[in-house]
Amino acid sequence: MKSNFKTYELGRFITAVSSKLGGNKEEGCQETRLGFADDNGLLSVFDFEDGVQALFFDGKLEEAYDWHFAPVKPSPMLLFFLVRGRVGLSYGDIGTDNLLKPLQSIFLAYPERGLGSTLRIGVEENATFLMLVIEREVYMGHIGCFPKEIAAELSSVFSEQPTAKQLVPGHEQGAQTAVLLQEILSFDQPDGFARATAIEAKVLEVLGLQLRCWEESIGGGAAVRPLSQADAEKMNEAMQLLVQDLQAAPTIEELARLSGINRQKLKLNFKKAFGKTINEYLRYERMVQARRLLTEGQTSIKEVALRVGYGNSSYFARRFKEKYGLFPNEYLRSLHSNVK
Repeated sequence: MKSNFKTYELGRFITAVSSKLGGNKEEGCQETRLGFADDNGLLSVFDFEDGVQALFFDGKLEEAYDWHFAPVKPSPMLLFFLVRGRVGLSYGDIGTDNLLKPLQSIFLAYPERGLGSTLRIGVEENATFLMLVIEREVYMGHIGCFPKEIAAELSSVFSEQPTAKQLVPGHEQGAQTAVLLQEILSFDQPDGFARATAIEAKVLEVLGLQLRCWEESIGGGAAVRPLSQADAEKMNEAMQLLVQDLQAAPTIEELARLSGINRQKLKLNFKKAFGKTINEYLRYERMVQARRLLTEGQTSIKEVALRVGYGNSSYFARRFKEKYGLFPNEYLRSLHSNVK
């Protein structure tokens, strides 16, 4: 099935596709969410009103779809990032399908009037991806500090000049970007100002990370050689193995064996990919999941500690305070006071 849109306004987009996809559409603070039928996933869009819109897709469709955007005004800057699955992409005169690859980003910045793009999502294909729509003039007016010395290749992307054409695949920091997207998708704070603010901060962190990597790659300023696509994917697989069972997480030696990667290479590349050592990342994930379980309010502190891999409740409580500034019992009391 194919749907055509004359604008990149994502609020209109999700309203239009909700009638075809079915499911439950909900309106929130700067957010519209569409839960797919049979809990097969969700489509969520944000309009942060600073020139940045975000579309998150996570799940699978019961029918293949082409979403074609053919704007009647100059195209905004677009950023696509695929975490998993297969999503086809064609844009203007590029006409290349299956351009999106896991853990890579693509900036598209063809400002000509009417130049369109098409996303192709296959049937029964589990996919997770992000699409950012950035209105250059609004966003740069919001930032207000565009540096004159920025590389010409990057500067042109933020220009409305019709001669500025860029297609730049991003290869660096894919695993870190994937983690940020997964954090956004699993964010458990109730709808409202705080949730919208936190998610906007994460989205801008994704954008900043990608722009920095792009600027380094075109300017030759990268101090550390980035991971190859194959190594980035292997690190993502290793991360999934590490956190799939927090109660019985593998040791570094076990993780090396399970992932089929030399121990030293695993430690080095994991830090490159995620900006944390293996143990730091495991501790981070345990705290995130502990906070989620406490927020749900259906599990005791002792049980939460056990479920995230801490046999000693006192040690767990100290780690929790290091991360969030409150002991678990204090955190629970703060939740109850907020309810009142």
